[in-house]
Order: sequence, then C-alpha cells, then structure tokens
Amino acid sequence: TTMAKLFARAVGATFVRTTGRYDMLPEDFIAEKEIVYDGGVPKVVWRLRAVEKLLRDRNQRPGVWLFDEFDKMNRKSMTALLELMEEQQVTLPTGETHPLNFMLVASGNSRKYDRDANPIPRSVRDRFAVYWELGYLGPEEEYQVLEQGIKYLLGEDTAPSDQFRFSPDLALFKKMKDVVLGEYGPCIVDAVRWLRAHKAVGEPPGPRAYLHAVLVISALSAVAGGLSEDTVVKGFQAAVAGKISVTGDDNPFEL
Repeated sequence: TTMAKLFARAVGATFVRTTGRYDMLPEDFIAEKEIVYDGGVPKVVWRLRAVEKLLRDRNQRPGVWLFDEFDKMNRKSMTALLELMEEQQVTLPTGETHPLNFMLVASGNSRKYDRDANPIPRSVRDRFAVYWELGYLGPEEEYQVLEQGIKYLLGEDTAPSDQFRFSPDLALFKKMKDVVLGEYGPCIVDAVRWLRAHKAVGEPPGPRAYLHAVLVISALSAVAGGLSEDTVVKGFQAAVAGKISVTGDDNPFEL
C-alpha cells in the first residue's frame, strides 16, 4: 500500500484505492445501477464508481489503482477486471464503452499464509505484468518493521493518534513504548518467529503480531506504572493468541 501511494505521488499520477471484501460485487467498484426519474418516468442509468477517476480523458498519464486485500474478493469480482486490464476500457450493460488509462496494483495473501484467502484465477493472474510472491523477512528487517510500524501507528511523524488516548498519561505510554522496544523488542520478534516454526501452530502469526504485542505491553505497563516480566508475558499472550491457530495438544505458550 505504501509503495503504491509513494509511486503515484512521485510520478504525479491519480491514486485510487479499493479494498477487497468477501461480499464485494463488480457494481461496487466498476458501475452501479441507479433509478432516476425523467419527467416522472423512471429509467435506469449506470453510475461509474472507482473507475470514474481513471477515465482516459481525465488522466494524461496512467493512474495507479490499488486493489488491497485482493484475495478477499470472490471469483466473480476478480474476473470482472479482465476487460479493464486487457483493453483499458469498461463496457457498461448498455453497451456504452469508456476508455481508461491506469495500471493495476494488487496486494493479497496466498493460502500458504492465510487459509481463508481466495485463489486468483489464472486468467486474471496472467494479465498482471509482474507477479511477485514475498515470504517473511529476516530478523533484522522484521525488527525495523516493528520500529517503523509503531511510529506509524502512534502517528509520531505528525500528531499523537487518537486511538491511544485511553491511556491516563499519553507521555507515559510513549515512554513505556520506548522501554519495551529497547529491552524486549528483539525478543518479541524472535518469539513470533519461533511460533511460526512451531509444529503446533497451524496458521502462523504475521508482522502485526509483534506490532500489537509491543502496543499491548506498553499500555499495560503505562497503566501499572512500570514494566515487569509478568506484564511482558501476559501482554504478549493477549496480543498473539488471537492471531494463530493451534493444532494438537501442545500449547506453544507454555513452552
């Protein structure tokens, strides 16, 4: 998402974002049917949705259309993009055709990392110029993601985020965040990486696991007025337990 936004900004292109959902229909992002009354007589018109910002007569250079959570879309919605990707145009049910000018960037998970991910049809995947599958980062890179992710979530580049104003003292919360990162950050990353490799973990935790673990531990420590090993353990378990599925009788948290 960040890469697509930065690229569009760097080249001065229109940026459009659509987030996939399991119940999404083509009408949600291409065109929707609307009933209007002309002199008291109802008639059907089609209103363009996200593609309206990508019309060729509005974009001298290709716009960037980001489809986030692409794997959450159903097959019908994915295949609705075939004409748009292949011919750079959209044809409405009325037969009216609108030329487009855009490049499509999609991000999503595969079933290797998310068992609920929908497979991308071959016909759709073939229309992407580049298909790039990423795995997990190395430990040093993941710790960098942890540090930058915490800064982003807290809005430290601009103003404190309202989502963390539950703390009685935001300054204390931020101080505890720095303490947690400094003393336990690498350990938290290593613990998440260990869970990924554990045989009892059926669905591995992603980077959000250690991001949220630091936030939960920092919040608990801010409320308690200090950091303790017990707070770290309980905060880590609370943040990560809901992000994994455990198979068999082994409990990885006990280990």
